[in-house]
Order: sequence, then structure tokens, then C-alpha cells
Amino acid sequence: MPTAAPRFQLHPHQQQSLRQLTEAWDQGYARVTLSLPCGTGKTVVMAGLLENLTAPSHRTVVFVPTVRLLVQTANILRAARPGARLIAVCNDRGATTDEFTPATAEERECEIDIEPADAAAELDTDITTDPERIAELLTQGGNNALVVATYASSAVVAAATELASITWDLLICDEAHRTAGTADKAWALPLDNNALPSRRRLFATATIRAVEPATDTDPELGPIEVLSMTSVADYGPTIAPLSLRDAITDRRLSDYRIATIAVTEQAALELLEKEADTNHLDPQAAAAQLALMRAADTNPDLRSVMVFHNRIDTSRTWATQFRALAKTTDKNVQVFHVDGGSDPRHVTAALNALAAPGDDLVVVSNCRLLSEGVDVPALDAVMFAAPRTGAPDIVQIVGRALRPHPDGHHRTALIILPVLHRPHDTTSTEDRVARTDYLTAWQVLTVLAEEDEMIFTSLADHRRAIECATPPPGPESRIRFDTTGLPANIDDGFILKTVRRTTSGWLRVHHALQQQAMRGNSLNPRPTLTIPDPHNPNGYPLGQRVAALRKAKAAGRVPTRIITLFDNDPLLTGWSWDARTATATRLSTDDKLDLVEKYITATRIPHVLPSATVDDTSSGKRVKIGAWLATLKLGTLTPQQRQRLHTLLPTQFGGWN
Repeated sequence: MPTAAPRFQLHPHQQQSLRQLTEAWDQGYARVTLSLPCGTGKTVVMAGLLENLTAPSHRTVVFVPTVRLLVQTANILRAARPGARLIAVCNDRGATTDEFTPATAEERECEIDIEPADAAAELDTDITTDPERIAELLTQGGNNALVVATYASSAVVAAATELASITWDLLICDEAHRTAGTADKAWALPLDNNALPSRRRLFATATIRAVEPATDTDPELGPIEVLSMTSVADYGPTIAPLSLRDAITDRRLSDYRIATIAVTEQAALELLEKEADTNHLDPQAAAAQLALMRAADTNPDLRSVMVFHNRIDTSRTWATQFRALAKTTDKNVQVFHVDGGSDPRHVTAALNALAAPGDDLVVVSNCRLLSEGVDVPALDAVMFAAPRTGAPDIVQIVGRALRPHPDGHHRTALIILPVLHRPHDTTSTEDRVARTDYLTAWQVLTVLAEEDEMIFTSLADHRRAIECATPPPGPESRIRFDTTGLPANIDDGFILKTVRRTTSGWLRVHHALQQQAMRGNSLNPRPTLTIPDPHNPNGYPLGQRVAALRKAKAAGRVPTRIITLFDNDPLLTGWSWDARTATATRLSTDDKLDLVEKYITATRIPHVLPSATVDDTSSGKRVKIGAWLATLKLGTLTPQQRQRLHTLLPTQFGGWN
């Protein structure tokens, strides 16, 4: 009998996800976390998981944060398990809150969701919150059931589970970062195996939320228990088969650039004076308006933009005043404001305009419109007009902006970060953060640098260009700083103020050691060594900084990416995090030339490729001799060393004779 064709065609990274999930469960892990970038098909992986089930009777429960996402998820998963009884469980949206959602009643209205009655109509099935009815359904029809519920209804599902005296075969938490935080919050209930016993658990997310216990807890209450997604006991091992950059390289997602746009305080104040209603706007909001207009001027193909605020009144006033500002230009601009209280027809009109902007610039100002499960068209840009609550929020917004256009056209999305620049700002960094002039940019750049290695590299390049006098990043850089309107003498100061807080100061040490290596100097400088510094007449205390770096590494305070940067740099062959080891294993230029000769003798080929490596018997390490030659500078060699290199590699370095 022929095997039925699979209903879901999985991409390679989704197939790999299924394999790794199965392997983890087979190894005895009852809990596993799947981390995939937004828009790369976590729900399809869940569907593939259900489709591969061979047991005729199988009980699965899936938790999601919103009713809208419940509808989307249920429609996909029941196609993967058509013989299962679908049971939808959700309360009204007033109960769908957790630590991530805003605290005030007004801000909760920002969450755009649908009513349970509308969800029932879309699913063509009953929706219930009656534990007895759910328990009855769970024990009927051969025990083959698929329950999709909101997190706010998890207590109802737990009560039904107890009434039915069942153990789930599989429990799935979608957007699982919403479950992390204090262990006693309602949305953390699906992690409790006593309340919801399950043989296997899957936590699906686009961002791993790490939570640290509070250090200022009330001594009478004792420490507060927290759930962190870095805990293997709570969330299991993490499977991450596809990084954000890999998804972009594979064209699963669109590429993107970041425009950090400086607006002077004077320009923002002048705009506020011209606008009639400024009750709800401050200079920061006005700066966002000017930044968006400048982005549109710089990027003439910009057509669809989402602008994100934290308050409804600010978003509404911002949209009204931006519409007035647009009328003073030669652009055709459509401006919408939407929030949780907007007429559904108005929301539909705004989304339709984004989907088909034509030659207009369509701007939708909103408060949390892009929450999980909202189907938003592919966008040309998103702008952060206010600080966000955390990394998951930022990743969700950026991730949805990177979704490719449905027609297959790949464009580069733009992330717009407005920064209000106060020219005579002498306040402390802490005060500037509290005032939020730079906070939004710092938050977004920091999060994206953690998610995307190319953003990390771009930030590092900008910092090196200023602090180390290296060439500035070229047009291929993922980050552009627009300082139009700033005095020429403070351009670098603006950029440095932005990147210093989003990058590590150890980058300066790394660059200085590279220069030392190219000059044939020691990578283990004496503590008193000071080298020339273009920004400081007293020089740069390299010896002290290297000692501080090694001490910080021993204390676990050096980021993983910085450690990797040092360990994988071919120029820093012989670098060690232990000063004593570094003294013993550092290779001089003559040592490296000896290894070149050893390589040529062994291979009998008078040419060394950049990928070539050779064993150093004195240290027992594999030395990247090809990478060293590829970055070798003429000025770092003595005449004798230059002659020896010419003799060893007459074709490759013949011009150096």
C-alpha cells in the first residue's frame, strides 16, 4: 500500500530540527527548547512533529499567548493531525496578561487580539473554558486529541487534566519566552509537571530569555524562584539549527540595514513650536518624526513603515502631527494610527495600505500591533520611536520586518533608530539613559549584536575607526550613522557615544595586540608598557589593559564573542589567556618562518594557501601559518627575514626581494 505524501514540505533546517528533537528525547530529555528566528517556520516544525506520530491515539496540548495565534496555530496543526479531536480553550483577552505585557489598563488595550466568539467562527468549532467539558472530550474518541489553548487558560487545562486523570503525550509552549520569569506567575503553569503531567515538552521561541534571581528580595519572604530559559532542568537543552544570519544567507529572511539617525535638540524643539498640539509629545517624539522624513529622503524606495510606541495617546498624536509634517513635503504620505481599540475595518485598511502602498509612503503608527500572531504584510522598514521592554520584544519586531515579500522579491529592510542629540550634554551616562535620548538605539543595537554576528562586527568596526584610527566602515557596513545637521567636529563623538555602550572595550586591546603582532612584538607585554594613542598624549596603557583582560576572563566577565575573537585571530598565534603560558608559547617571526619552511618541505609545494596549517612541535599546537602569511605586512620584517621569505616562496613573494 503506497505511503501518503506528507502534507508539509519541510526545509532543511526544519528537517534538522525534527531530527535533533527526536534525538534529544531518545537520549532521555523530557524537555527540549527549539530556537529559530522569527519567520522561519517553528509552527511548521510542530506540524511535522505531529504528522510523524505513529501512535493512533495521542494527546497533545499546545499553549500560545493570544487568541489570534490560537486560531492560526490550530488551523495548521489540525491539518497535520486530521484524525484528532480539536479542542480550543481560551478566556477573554482581558485575562491574557503576563510579565511581558504592559501593566496599565490603557496599555493592555494596545494588545490587538480577537474575541473567543470570532475565533470559534474562524475555526468552525466550539471554544470552551469548562474543565468538565474538556475532560469529557479528552476521554472520548480513542484518546486522540489536540488541545490548543492560551496561556491565560492554562489553569483550566490543568483542572481538566486532573479530572480526566490523564498524562499528556506532548506539551508544546509556543513563544515560550513568555513563560520565563517568576515561577509562580500564571503563564508559567505549563512548566509544572504536577499540574500538567506530560511525557515530553517542547518550548519553541525566537529568543532565549535569560532571567537572573533578584538580589534585593525581602529577607522575610526569602528568595523569589525564577524560571530562566538557560536552565536545562526547566527548559531542557536548546536546539538552534539556524541562526538569524544563516536564515538571511539562505534567503529564508530578507537582509537588513540599521540607520541610526541623529536629530539635534534645536531641530526637535523648532518642530514642536510649529505643531498645534504638543501636549503628548516631547523632543524625543519630534526627533522620531524628523528622523523618519530623513530616512525617506535618503531611501527613495521606502514605501511601507511601521512605527512603534509604548503609549496609545503618544502614537495617536504622533500620527496626526506626522501627517501634518508630511504635507509640507513633496511626498505622498498615508499615515495611520492603530491600537487595540481601533475599529477592525480601520486596522484592515492600514494593513492593506502597507501591503500595497503603490508610489505612496505608508506609515502605520501603533502600540504593540506586531504582537505574536498578528499577520502583518512584508515591510520596507520599522522604526523604534520609544524604548522597548526587553530583548524578545525587539527580536519580534525586527524579525517580522525581515519576512520576504510574498512575490519572492528580496529587498533589504531598514531598521530606523532616531537619537535626540543634545549638543551641550554634560550629564552622566546613567542620566542620559534615564532620559532615553540614546536608550532606544542602545537597546536595539545591543540585542541585534547578540543575535547577528554581522551587526556585532559592524559596531566593532565603527568603534575601531574612531578609537584606533582604522579606516572607517565602507558602504557594505550593516550600520549607518546619519549625522546630517550635527557640527562636523562632533560626528565622531556622537558615533562613539552610541557604540561604546553596545560594544566591548576589549576590542581596543585586540586591535593593539594585532599591531604588536604585525611588528613582531610580544603578545605578553610588560605591565608598564604604554603605546602611542592618537586620542591621548599620555599613550595607551596596553600592559595594564592586557592584565585586566586576563583577570576579567578568569572571573568569567568577558563575552563569548570577544573570547572567540582573540582565540581565532591568525595574527594572535601564541596568544594565551594565562600570562605564564603566553610567555612560554609565543612565536616570533623567525619561528613562523621556520614553520613556513617546515610546511613547504612536507608538501613539496612552494606556495602556501591562506587555509594552510602546520604542527608546532614546541607547543603541540596547530598553527595557522597560511593566515599569517595572508595578513603579513612588509614593514614588519627585517631585511634578513624578507630575503628568507623570498627564498622560500619566490613566486608568492617574489616582488619583496
